[in-house]
Amino acid sequence: MDLSLTVAVRVDASTNIGSGHFFRCLNLSVALLTLNHKVLFICRNLSEYHSEFLKKFKIPIYFISENESFCEILDAEHTHKLCKELKVDIVVLDVYRLNYLWQQAIMSHGYKLSVLNDVLGQRITCNLLIDYTPGRHRDDYLRQFVECPDLLVGTDFALISNPFSNLERTAPQISPEVKRILISFGGSTQSSIIPELINELMCNKLPRLEDIVILGHLEETVAHRIISQEDNKTKIRICNNVRNIFEYYDKSDLCIGASGVGSLERCFVGLPSLCIPIADNQVPTARWLDRLGASASLLELNDLSKLINQRLREKFTFDQRKKMSKIGMQLIDGYGPSRVAKFITSNLV
Repeated sequence: MDLSLTVAVRVDASTNIGSGHFFRCLNLSVALLTLNHKVLFICRNLSEYHSEFLKKFKIPIYFISENESFCEILDAEHTHKLCKELKVDIVVLDVYRLNYLWQQAIMSHGYKLSVLNDVLGQRITCNLLIDYTPGRHRDDYLRQFVECPDLLVGTDFALISNPFSNLERTAPQISPEVKRILISFGGSTQSSIIPELINELMCNKLPRLEDIVILGHLEETVAHRIISQEDNKTKIRICNNVRNIFEYYDKSDLCIGASGVGSLERCFVGLPSLCIPIADNQVPTARWLDRLGASASLLELNDLSKLINQRLREKFTFDQRKKMSKIGMQLIDGYGPSRVAKFITSNLV
């Protein structure tokens, strides 16, 4: 008889920290549910938008009070109290500010702990460490631990969403001209970058550009300023609370976006991309994808308009986009969540 385990996921999501942590945990959770295990989320803050995704999969949410000031030890004790009541077997952590003290406290209560990490050099204690950053290797962590945990490192363990299920993934048809551009910086507020991007795209337009679609929340004044730049040749749309981002990937010729988990999803579907890291932990991914030819990257934002124009015209010819699409699809196969879920439930009990 198979043993059904209960897995608690400790994660937060907001406009400040973005949605990438939440969605990679959700992708792992769906894989765990497929294996007939139970999953619950423990959060300090989570928007209604993110909560709706959990409701879809009937994943319960338990909240840690935001009324008291943040403290790692108090957070760990609140988490332990919930885990004890709910008979949790395994805890998955994906919150950057919950570090060694929190991890040590949780493990002292006897829970098996998996940590999602993409920043080298941090003091970590856990039973399993997961880091799917492109170009990263087990050796990067072996010298970091006195007693090394199990390690799942590399893009084979990328926790991306796979909308194709058992259907065969097919390569996209690459358009000879870039007519539709998607702009996606996840759930974080990047109003300082997006208006400059739009201004450059509209002032130095690609010849056949027809549509620019922006995903995410923008301040009302910023959104109004952006929309006012559209003309009779190029339409601009802003889409909030997107439920299925793959529908937008499928209708785009090119994406300009962050280099978090979304950049690997774009590789998976073969959508050519220009990656702009919006946090330090995203820089290694952007740099490695560029080196492989799976996307192009923009690491310096000092002269954004000049660099955007240069990258779009140098890196995204028809032939280059076809090659980029092929390399990206070869890099990411979409089975990362199921690999990680099987390892967690087979090896941490």
